[in-house]
Amino acid sequence: MDAYRPFEKEVKPWLDKAWNMIQPDSAMMSRLHQQYGLGYYRRGDSWDKAIEHYKEAYRYNPKFISALSSIAYCYEIKKDYKQALQWFEKYLQVASPGSKGYEYAAGEVTFLKGELFMEKPQSE
Repeated sequence: MDAYRPFEKEVKPWLDKAWNMIQPDSAMMSRLHQQYGLGYYRRGDSWDKAIEHYKEAYRYNPKFISALSSIAYCYEIKKDYKQALQWFEKYLQVASPGSKGYEYAAGEVTFLKGELFMEKPQSE
């Protein structure tokens, strides 16, 4: 007759314990998605799948900031410059200024802004 036990005191603690036991390990899930992303990235023709997995890797581990620049690069290869710019800018918000990754992303932001400017119809 578990249905009649006090929920908060007796049932919920066991449910919470079971819930925590079946949750995936965030570090492991991030690493798996990183590897999927890298595999699709290296194929050179599966940019959407690479993006999807890098986003998941970052969701599971927000300290995996290189996922942000990888996502941006994939969008850039797809010539989706608006998305690429957004992701590089997001990377710059959390990256260490002066690092190679930061310098690369800053250069890409400048490049992408130029590309987007050139795509805009010029008014007469």
